[in-house]
Amino acid sequence: ARSVQIVHGTLRTMLGEAVRDEVITRNPAAVVRPPAVSREEVKPWSPQEASEFLRACVGHRLYAVFAVGVALGLRRGELLALRWSDVDLDKGLVHVRQNVQRLLEVGLVYGSPKTSRSRRTVPLPARSIKVLRAHRARQAAEALALGARWPETGLVFTSTVGTVIEPRNLSRLFDDLIVVRFANVPVD
Repeated sequence: ARSVQIVHGTLRTMLGEAVRDEVITRNPAAVVRPPAVSREEVKPWSPQEASEFLRACVGHRLYAVFAVGVALGLRRGELLALRWSDVDLDKGLVHVRQNVQRLLEVGLVYGSPKTSRSRRTVPLPARSIKVLRAHRARQAAEALALGARWPETGLVFTSTVGTVIEPRNLSRLFDDLIVVRFANVPVD
């Protein structure tokens, strides 16, 4: 339904231009109602479910991205654009200043957070500070192993070669980890 809405909006705009240019006399798309999009209610995990998920991720190279994401409630793009310069482990603060997303025909693009209120400073729980310190040490070892081939992006969460993580790849990994974690739990 959402795809139909997008196509309808594009067609309506194009036909509206044709009316303004006097190519046609009326816009037939203006009288068509696109289908309504039904949105499912988001059911956040309980603290117990989140803890179980994180326990299942312990030892994974990207455990820190999930631990910080769960602890702070950051969006995927905010997590992937987070730079070490945005993280103050001594004061226990994270400054959310940007996000990253893939745009068609453009590629990965850094930009401002979703809303003006999304640009914020978030306190880091002690557990997250510990996780990020361990993650930084692991990342430094990866960078040392790659030497000059490691690009210095300053990103907190990177691919194994030091580049920004493709957002879809993180989503796929998350989905795979959920399947592993909740494989024996009946779906309602």
